[in-house]
Amino acid sequence: MMSLSIAAWVAALVVAVWPLIALRRWTRLHQGRETLRAWGPAVVIPAHAAVAFLWLWMFFDLPWTFYILGSFAGRLWIIPARLALALLLILIPGGLVILDAAWLRLHPMGAQWTLGRIWGAAALIFISSFVMGAVVPSYILFIAFLAPLLLFTVVAWLFLTAWWVVSHPLPE
Repeated sequence: MMSLSIAAWVAALVVAVWPLIALRRWTRLHQGRETLRAWGPAVVIPAHAAVAFLWLWMFFDLPWTFYILGSFAGRLWIIPARLALALLLILIPGGLVILDAAWLRLHPMGAQWTLGRIWGAAALIFISSFVMGAVVPSYILFIAFLAPLLLFTVVAWLFLTAWWVVSHPLPE
């Protein structure tokens, strides 16, 4: 059983790292750069937030996934479990970092975007979300509707801050 576990880890690492290597090569090719240039901020930022939201959902559903794998696969549940862990901990975050870094290099942020405006907009969304949460009569409605908005706001705020830092290098 130990050799099966080691083989599952090796296979999971290969399955998770190989697409990242291919993705990195693709972002450096002319075709990849042209494709990334065609993606506008209105597509990239919501897609990035959606992937981060789905990643978080997968992370919290991992015990349930392991339970289902154990029910169906018996003692061999460890093989797909390692693949799920590699997907969750290596492939998705690595893909986001590689694509984001390549996209940020190709798209400089406009001069009208300032760090104060980005942080101010995020603060206004946070404050309005908490005010709406105080008005909403049900805690379940608050979680169902406003929690995804807050998560999206955090991811978009982090992404926009990183974009500003890449586009506006700090003076030395």
